Amino acid sequence: MGAGDLKNLATKMQSLLNLIKYPHDINYQFIFRGYTQEFLPPLNYIFQEYSLPLVKYFVSKNYELSCKTDAEFIETVYKICRDEFSYVPNLRRDKFFNSGYAAQKLI
Repeated sequence: MGAGDLKNLATKMQSLLNLIKYPHDINYQFIFRGYTQEFLPPLNYIFQEYSLPLVKYFVSKNYELSCKTDAEFIETVYKICRDEFSYVPNLRRDKFFNSGYAAQKLI
């Protein structure tokens, strides 16, 4: 995938983060390199802070998101995506923690 495509995906991500009032800065150089650690804080925010009703719903369904290792957290996020939203990410969980795969992580 070309640099222009990555920039378009990053622009979409930034627009969505602005929409939900994500309170932190994103290092897009790390995003473009696919560094996992830059993707985790927005996911944590979305699944644990953004919406109290959503967090309560996840708790009611016995999804444990807090006090987890990064790998366990991502495993739960993938499970929520699959079971609650009928969405299966293109990138396998084991590949999520590898550097690279920036486009798949942005999608």
